Amino acid sequence: MKSHQEILVQCWYDKTNIESIIQWADTFVKNNNHIPEEVFEIFYAPEHHFEDILFRLTGSYGT
Repeated sequence: MKSHQEILVQCWYDKTNIESIIQWADTFVKNNNHIPEEVFEIFYAPEHHFEDILFRLTGSYGT
């Protein structure tokens, strides 16, 4: 599974899409016990907010 940092870089280089980001978040929720609030924001955020959410996730969750 890709890290949130890898997804963020893909966003910066326009190498991902909405469906892939939401699928990543869904997989993250299913596979982790500690889920930062920012991951849940991905499910209802407008597309132009994904980068900001992933960047904040990097600050709160780290690697």
